[in-house]
Amino acid sequence: MKRLVSVLILLLCAAGVWAETSFSIGPVLNWSWADIREYVITYPSFEKLSELDWDAHNVWQYGVKTELTHNRFVFTGDIMMAAETESGLMQDYDWFYLLVNNPDHPTDMFTEFSEHEITLYQKNLINLTAGWKVVNRKNFALTLGGSFQYLKTYLKGHDGYVQHSCYDDRNDVGYTNQNVSPYDPDRTKYPVSGPAIWYQQEIESLWFDVRTDFILSSVFTLSAEAGISPWQIYDCDDYHYYMGSTQYVWYYDKPKSTLMYRGLLSVSWNFGKRSSLILSGDVQYLPYADGNSYKHTSADSLYQYAQLGATDYLGWDVSLSYRIRIF
Repeated sequence: MKRLVSVLILLLCAAGVWAETSFSIGPVLNWSWADIREYVITYPSFEKLSELDWDAHNVWQYGVKTELTHNRFVFTGDIMMAAETESGLMQDYDWFYLLVNNPDHPTDMFTEFSEHEITLYQKNLINLTAGWKVVNRKNFALTLGGSFQYLKTYLKGHDGYVQHSCYDDRNDVGYTNQNVSPYDPDRTKYPVSGPAIWYQQEIESLWFDVRTDFILSSVFTLSAEAGISPWQIYDCDDYHYYMGSTQYVWYYDKPKSTLMYRGLLSVSWNFGKRSSLILSGDVQYLPYADGNSYKHTSADSLYQYAQLGATDYLGWDVSLSYRIRIF
């Protein structure tokens, strides 16, 4: 009898825990837009020597979202990826006056320009979140939490044209005081065929998040979320297929941690006993981060570059997801 009572008590406890636990999962379709800029910054004067603007626009991503809740604990996991796609233009600006050391040249005017089409090969996202509902009422919930995010973007610039003051039919004649001149839009456009530059950016980041849920009815829920990241690890690779007399130039940048920001708005429509559709939009912003840069060419081994490597990032997404509650 005692054993039977003990088993019944354990079953009742387990049923109580199970009743407070839920798990849901579902597919996501996401439309993504991002502007990624990479810079070469002179050191120690901190002047812009080069800027590459990558427009990763109109990118469709697909993935899976999961959510596990227990009492006031909330755990979520997102995995997103993108198929290879054409996604915009890359524009490259250079301020080569800074290389010729002539004080008579204005350093605030760019001298070289090129433009290339972009193929996006990868845009992968992993986001893992843990939170605690500090307020959990019938019509309102406030959740504080932390999250880890991994974001990888791989882009390749190809074809297009260059307008370089130091090029003669794409033969490098050197950067000298005589041939470096302000950019002229009527300058000859030398066509580029095939790959020109690829850029890969990986960011691992830790976030502090706050989320509010407004339960408008048994059918609709409106949610808002804001986050700030004080810590990141960057790996940024820039590979030029052709530059001057070398066959390639590869830059490896390690920007330091700075502050990143993000926000999200979503509306959830619950239908049936276990299903919901969620429409959401979010934005993520990295104002500026710089750090050491390393350089490798076909003629030299890897060494620390005299300049700094830097980046900034602005992206937003609109997604539609379906979620089914398993238990």
